[in-house]
Amino acid sequence: VSMFNQSRRKRVAKGSGVKPEEVGQMVRQFETLSKLTKDMAGMGAKGKLAAMKQLGAGPNAAGIPGLGSGKGSTAMASPKSRFKKRR
Repeated sequence: VSMFNQSRRKRVAKGSGVKPEEVGQMVRQFETLSKLTKDMAGMGAKGKLAAMKQLGAGPNAAGIPGLGSGKGSTAMASPKSRFKKRR
């Protein structure tokens, strides 16, 4: 069950300056993450970790920023690497 019908997506897209397809994609991402958080509410730490790994390998991960790449939050080296190591 989608939260937005087609006319509402067009209206939101027009008001925010994006295409209706982008609004639809954002709504699908929201619904996916909403379902995930509801499913994970009763899990322990191990179950949550397993669910996140499974989500990262799933087909929906490419549509969720930060989950499909596997690179972490940035592609840059750590700024701490510039400093001298302690002995």
